[in-house]
Amino acid sequence: MWVHHSQGRGWVHRFVGLSVVGCKRCVPLSLKPVPFGVFSADLVSWMLGEVERLRLRVGVVLLDRGFHSVDVVLLLKSRGVPFVIGARKTEGVKSLLRGLDKGQLHAIPYRMKGQTPWGQAEVEVTLVAYWGSKGWVTLLCWGVSPMKAKKYSLRWGIETCFRMIKRLKGQNLLPQSPPALASPPNLNTPLP
Repeated sequence: MWVHHSQGRGWVHRFVGLSVVGCKRCVPLSLKPVPFGVFSADLVSWMLGEVERLRLRVGVVLLDRGFHSVDVVLLLKSRGVPFVIGARKTEGVKSLLRGLDKGQLHAIPYRMKGQTPWGQAEVEVTLVAYWGSKGWVTLLCWGVSPMKAKKYSLRWGIETCFRMIKRLKGQNLLPQSPPALASPPNLNTPLP
């Protein structure tokens, strides 16, 4: 599930998508517009409800960095749902990366602290880190082995889906300036 922002010319479009990822394929199932002010945990709750309604079995939930929050982790752990979330490179994460061997896959116990709608909370997860083509890849995991967490990159199929949706939306639905109107014909002009 991903929240995607598109900005330009004064508009922002937010939506969350639910897709099935498996066997190197990504199948979008649902797309939902998201108003501002919605908590990430509420979006994850909606996603889990959709999965239940469709009677699908969840192996692992893959979420992007927009869902790196204590309340999302608490929700997924309370429901016993294994997850991999793209980890933001906060100061705490950066400090754990210092001195790590770039040739290794690392699994480090990590205590997240943060504000939830119910107050301050802490939760334990595993930070998986490995060196990729663009630097450190960092993932928050629970119930998933570090090697399986590396399959997080399969979610890029969903990003491709979002790009297609944005392209279609840009062609058909985005606010655009009205086309220039041709001047009305002068009915008093004689025909040749």
